[in-house]
Amino acid sequence: MNKTTKLNELRDEVHELNQKWWHSIETGERLDRHPKELLMLTVSELSEGLEGIRKSLLDDKLKHRYMEEVEMADAYIRLLDIAGGFDIELEWIENEDKCGDHKPAALFDIVCGITMFYLSNGEQVSMSGILAMIRDYCIHFKWDLDSAVREKLEYNKTRPIVTGK
Repeated sequence: MNKTTKLNELRDEVHELNQKWWHSIETGERLDRHPKELLMLTVSELSEGLEGIRKSLLDDKLKHRYMEEVEMADAYIRLLDIAGGFDIELEWIENEDKCGDHKPAALFDIVCGITMFYLSNGEQVSMSGILAMIRDYCIHFKWDLDSAVREKLEYNKTRPIVTGK
């Protein structure tokens, strides 16, 4: 099985696990999720990662991992879920290691990629490209994205639903 197929299978798995975030607690009907809100939530994960970098914090949920690593996994999960929710087909993009050694600048580049994805309707930066940027970041800074994603997905299975009420 090739990497693109595996990535799309992970997208489907993540979206299936996240169905509770896509449906009304009261009625069970599918919510009309706004792409900008979901992308902004992804940016918030990257911002939390920056806070973890600044303060060299361990994560508050996966206490044996650094916050930076877990927030990168959270951003990756959110993007996979968005791709699943909006039927975005993904393709594997190989590591290009373009992030440089300044972590905040590399995070900013990912945020810019998210912004360009939305503004250009995926024409200039694809969802696959943003996912590759996160993988590049984790490879470059020696974070284990795959196992952090798996652990966070397990944790999220028992996470309570918080509404905006």
